[in-house]
Amino acid sequence: MKKQITCLLMVAAVLCFIGFSNTAEAASASAPERQTTQVEFLENGSSIETTVQQFSVNANTRSLMLRSPRQATGSKTLTFRNASGNIVWTFKVTATFINNNGVITCQSLITQQNIYNSSWSLSNINKGSSGNYAWASVTGTERYAGRIIQQITRNVSLTCDSNGIIS
Repeated sequence: MKKQITCLLMVAAVLCFIGFSNTAEAASASAPERQTTQVEFLENGSSIETTVQQFSVNANTRSLMLRSPRQATGSKTLTFRNASGNIVWTFKVTATFINNNGVITCQSLITQQNIYNSSWSLSNINKGSSGNYAWASVTGTERYAGRIIQQITRNVSLTCDSNGIIS
């Protein structure tokens, strides 16, 4: 009887430990593992920041990374700022790639846009993927009194290498 109780307590302790570690890992899974930002300055003083994020993988998935299929998720965000440095709009592309025995494919591709200045709109949003390559495009248009003041079109691409590194 004592052996059965001891065994049950050990199993319960292990299950609690697994539950707590998964909760902690899940909480940190949304934080980027790696992030880089480049800034392009336009002639009128505005700028476009391009931020690439590689998201971390929880411990359970890390152990699976030794076997196929392996998964990597990353995003690229365009942040358009006016000449005063205020954020006007953002356009984010998030892709999840699967490496199944050396064949890398894009499993999902999501775009998200936010507009912070009502004189701007985002349109012509297209997206697609092929193998380890995912892309999206967007056109930002500023209007005043119904007339187009400026228009900016950008393409965003994400690639995933065999090590799960997204660029």
